[in-house]
Amino acid sequence: MEPELTASQGTKTEITEQACPDPAKQCFEYQLDFLKLEYGAINEAIGRIDETTAKIKNWALITWAGSIAIALREQRLTDFLWMTAVPPVLFFFVDGWWRRIQRTLSFGFRKSPNSLTAPN
Repeated sequence: MEPELTASQGTKTEITEQACPDPAKQCFEYQLDFLKLEYGAINEAIGRIDETTAKIKNWALITWAGSIAIALREQRLTDFLWMTAVPPVLFFFVDGWWRRIQRTLSFGFRKSPNSLTAPN
């Protein structure tokens, strides 16, 4: 017994296509959904890395400004003024480390779209 069709349901062919989709199309849709999830996760990770970098930069600048102020306020510490360069240098290394991680994530994303066209 065939289901009764109404004008809003469409033709028999459309109903059959909806009931039995093409396996290749299903596979492509699954890969596309997975790629969208991966893209979102990578963007979130890059966003977190950018926030962490901004926090570290703020910390380094505040520490640097504070250490310069203390070194200039105390006459006996002016000889150690060169040591105020330590926080910005530490920031440089930490920022480089975070950027390296970010590039790794970006490289992974640039490589992942190839998985849609790669042979199984």
